[in-house]
Amino acid sequence: MIAVHEEIRAGDAPVLHAPIQLHVHTPGLRQQRARNLPHRRGEAVPDLGLYEARHPVDDPRICPRVPTGQLTLFALRRRLERSDARRIAGRAWPEETLLQELAERRAAEAGLSATWPRMVMRLIRCALAIRDAEGEALVAEEMLDQVRLPLKAAASELLAQAGLLRSRTRPPPVAWPMGSCADCECWGVTRAVCTGCRGWRRETQRYPRGLCPRCRRSELPLHTEEGLCRGCLAYVREAGQEFSTVPFTQLSFAGPLSLQLKGRTGQLGFVAHKRSGPLMRARARDRLQREADAVLGGQAVPWQLAGQLALFSVPRTRPRNRCLRALITLPLLPDGAQALLHRFCAAYPRTLLADRRSTAGAAAVMLHSLLARYGPHTPIAEREVRSLAASVAANAAAMHWVTSFLHTQNLLQTDKQFETPGQLLQDVRSLATFRAPIPLQQWRDERDEQALHLRITQLPAPMASQLSTWVRVLRGKGRCRHDPADFRRIRRYLRVAWPALTSWAADGGDLRQVTVDDVRIELARHQGNVARGMLSVLRSIFRALKQERVIFRDPTAGLQQPGGLHLPRPLSSDDLAGALDRLDGSAARLIVGLVAIHAVRAAEVARLHLADLDLVRRTLSVCRSERIHIVYLDDLSVELTADWLRERRRRWPQSSNPHLLITTHTYRHPAAPSISYCAIRAAFDQVGLLPRQVWADRILDEARHSVDPVHLVRLFGIHPASAVKYVHAAHPDKALPRIR
Repeated sequence: MIAVHEEIRAGDAPVLHAPIQLHVHTPGLRQQRARNLPHRRGEAVPDLGLYEARHPVDDPRICPRVPTGQLTLFALRRRLERSDARRIAGRAWPEETLLQELAERRAAEAGLSATWPRMVMRLIRCALAIRDAEGEALVAEEMLDQVRLPLKAAASELLAQAGLLRSRTRPPPVAWPMGSCADCECWGVTRAVCTGCRGWRRETQRYPRGLCPRCRRSELPLHTEEGLCRGCLAYVREAGQEFSTVPFTQLSFAGPLSLQLKGRTGQLGFVAHKRSGPLMRARARDRLQREADAVLGGQAVPWQLAGQLALFSVPRTRPRNRCLRALITLPLLPDGAQALLHRFCAAYPRTLLADRRSTAGAAAVMLHSLLARYGPHTPIAEREVRSLAASVAANAAAMHWVTSFLHTQNLLQTDKQFETPGQLLQDVRSLATFRAPIPLQQWRDERDEQALHLRITQLPAPMASQLSTWVRVLRGKGRCRHDPADFRRIRRYLRVAWPALTSWAADGGDLRQVTVDDVRIELARHQGNVARGMLSVLRSIFRALKQERVIFRDPTAGLQQPGGLHLPRPLSSDDLAGALDRLDGSAARLIVGLVAIHAVRAAEVARLHLADLDLVRRTLSVCRSERIHIVYLDDLSVELTADWLRERRRRWPQSSNPHLLITTHTYRHPAAPSISYCAIRAAFDQVGLLPRQVWADRILDEARHSVDPVHLVRLFGIHPASAVKYVHAAHPDKALPRIR
């Protein structure tokens, strides 16, 4: 039979009573083609006839074409499958050639096989057939949902490239449609039954199947005592016993909004047995109470006497079950400790203190246990509070409330070795409630802009118009684009040039009539930095007007104002000796320490954020215009930072300001501003120095030990010209002449 089939496939007439070709089958090699007889689709008998090529057909019953623009009376939702695609294989569309080219190009670019274009074109052809049946000119995305074939996203992309896709007007069909539970009929589940009914179905011995006498449905898990299904039982428990004979049930939702069966002994769907939760908790409470009575004998716990020293200071690590036992069986407190506990509880409502899951209730329980152990006179170590905090609900918040109260009563023994600086910084970040600040900078810009325009309008009309052009250029809106300057800087520039502008305006002229001699006369009225600043601002004004083609010649071109070279001077050792010890407050010590040790500018210290600090790697990121300078902290700097973080956590544990340094006015400010320069100066005023002097003395001291300006640039992040100036000031004998 195989030989006859091979002769027929070769086009030869089969010869009967002829020798048969020997076929060899070798295990491990590919089988010969003749060993597999062909089968028709869906038939088990081999087909020995001639091979008939399948010609494309077009079944007119599949999505018949209607005139374009014809409105349908009823919107039909079709469902085309692979078999329907074969029945319209002979149908042709004028857009098919373009789509075929796009599909082949996409497959070639993505490295896909030749089968991919045929698969995606099969889906597109079905979508085009639905489009013709709807009388539309474009293929809507909803039409692709009606074809049960893969590659819908690729088909949408190809149709969009060809300009044949219309955007979706209705949401896509739900992949997991919502439905009602088959047992309790709660709506909002994607499976046959909800989670609770699934548990009832598994417990066949506890909830046997049967007919519910209320809803009259059979084969449902029934409660052993009540004899109701889970849906009826939940509704009866919620509505009342008078609804136990009513056949209807209120529609309920699944999930958190469903009618819950609470775990109470003997009711709400739970049967009390030896391993049930309520009975086990009841037996545990009785056992713990008996143990507490046996240990304490109904008396208060004897605590450590005042002034008594401990032989060994060992940090306690209480297991969770022992902490829970100590918190459940709270002993009696004598008068001194009870008065201290009442003083703590007086600041909170009774409703919060009665709930141990709240922060106030958990903190009261912790304080009660600590006072029962140590008494009202012995300082309590901070590690003892932390070891007990893991057993209450609001552990972190309750711990901070207890430590703050003990600190105010001088009963807290701070353990700095227990908490690393990295853990301290993480704790401060977790307690802070950061929120988006209000646009304070935008408000300042609007205010500066109004003040600037009000100042300009005081001048005559020609000069005011020319200064408005200068402002527009500085804001980056001139003929040459550049980064815009803020209105605060432009206001400072105008304040510097204001004497010259008012003098020229009093003479009745505008900026077009200003000559070089007029500029020299105005500069001669001032000296030093004032004259150099005025020349710089006037040069900016005339350059901007020449750029905008308002004037023909810049009168400040070629003018120079000589200035002296101010070399940095070192501070005396008497001014710096013991400076940190003379400061009051950890914030002041941190500010002066960062400036004196790492040469961080005072304005940069005020702008530091908590996110810029990394006490694990001991680094501090200082943002400077378009770059970030990394400062590596030493042991003293880490200790100063940790002291400030402890004070910040104690005074403002839930601050919304993300800056590292905060004050009473800024810790809850809605704009989250940084501390002012006056607060920075207040720290340096305690030692009688200026921030600029301390900053310059630190760089000059480093330049004495190193003549390499590159080392200063890498260490302090300063400009190379400034580094060379400090090296020349520290080593005048090694200064080279200036190269012109």
